[in-house]
Amino acid sequence: MKHNLTPAYLDEAIADQIAELSPAELDNLREQLAEDLGLLQRRSGRLETGVALRYGERARVALAPKGQVGTIHLDDGEYDVTVTAAKTVEWDEDKLTAILDAMASDIANHLVKVKVAIDERKFLAALPDIQAKLLPARTVKPGKWKITLKRRDAEAA
Repeated sequence: MKHNLTPAYLDEAIADQIAELSPAELDNLREQLAEDLGLLQRRSGRLETGVALRYGERARVALAPKGQVGTIHLDDGEYDVTVTAAKTVEWDEDKLTAILDAMASDIANHLVKVKVAIDERKFLAALPDIQAKLLPARTVKPGKWKITLKRRDAEAA
């Protein structure tokens, strides 16, 4: 067991060396990284709040003619500050359905994106004969692994 491993060890270690660490060392490194990440997230949040205070009002004024979305550039001494305000579009499905129903079907079909899917919980709750009918259309793809290390209580060991 190596003692006093810090996250800096990971800068030089290769995956094979990391794989040879004990569970306690792996757990300790994860805990240290989680603490470091939390600290960095707090610092980053504070910094971004300050940046938003510095440029926010000028950006709001400059974005007003664009409906508060888009990209603008602000001059700040030697810096060109780019502010991008993304947009999120939501559609009222009931109103949209009524409008599309009134259009010619070829135009409506060109505009609409439809995705047909079944919620996994509903699939699992369906009767076996319904599941069997649906199986040919269902593909399960593996996702990213999540490996958790949890120290056992002394009593359970």
